[in-house]
Amino acid sequence: MKKPTAIAVGLTILAALGLGRLVANRAVVHAAGIQTEVAGSISEQPDEQIVLDDGLATYYLVSAMDVSSFLGSTVVLQGGLDQETFYVTNLVFGAIAVHVQDGRVTIDVTGTVDQVEAGYQVTVEGITFSLYGPGLDQFVGQPAQIHGDLIGRDVTVTEIT
Repeated sequence: MKKPTAIAVGLTILAALGLGRLVANRAVVHAAGIQTEVAGSISEQPDEQIVLDDGLATYYLVSAMDVSSFLGSTVVLQGGLDQETFYVTNLVFGAIAVHVQDGRVTIDVTGTVDQVEAGYQVTVEGITFSLYGPGLDQFVGQPAQIHGDLIGRDVTVTEIT
């Protein structure tokens, strides 16, 4: 039996890497699934998986956004559907809109800015978000349209009017 040459081994490694990249790229495309919109109730399963039930099916939710603030709420989700997994890119709950793009989570809300001991906050649809950024004192007690980066329930305000 012939020993493999360095060239044959090198070509085999390159082919395997290329095939691996092709499979990985296919998995990324496959994970995006069919782009769709689904309305339903978000809940947590006993195994701590977050799911959306639209009355016809239950979907496991995957997203960069933290949807735990919306447990028990009926929301509208947009994103990719792949069998029983929903890859969330947008969430709408009344006057709250949360978006994911390139791993960055942003929020758009309309509500009255309140000053509290710890700083500033806005409560919209029963959910309280802490606000961080300059000039918030000018909007205390007034309704405002707020856009910012969202982590949990903390909003770093990038625009407020």
